[in-house]
Amino acid sequence: MNEDGSLHLAGDAPTANKGLRWRWECPDTAKGQTVIYSAAQFPAGTYSYLQARGTNLNLLATLETGKPSVIPEDTVTLELHIAASTTNPIDGDLRAQLELGATATDWTRPDNTGLGGGELT
Repeated sequence: MNEDGSLHLAGDAPTANKGLRWRWECPDTAKGQTVIYSAAQFPAGTYSYLQARGTNLNLLATLETGKPSVIPEDTVTLELHIAASTTNPIDGDLRAQLELGATATDWTRPDNTGLGGGELT
């Protein structure tokens, strides 16, 4: 984690389409609401997406980067995925955010910059 709150990604990916994920409880205030997941900056050779999951982690929706989406009412968990699209070396910063509404705003430092809860996928 960089001081500005962006996530630094670096290294050699052994396999394409593998990476990290974080899960957190979906706030009740976000359920049924229009949101936008955006990334102001991606390192070359990476991609990211957000998923809404229900009971037993069943997939309810995949939120595409830069497109407004509605979080389903029965969402229990949100899951952020960051993966390599190549086996070439990766080195750069990721600046992503999830916001209420249909319009992405300029990236701002997140309130929580802890990396706890991440796991390999």
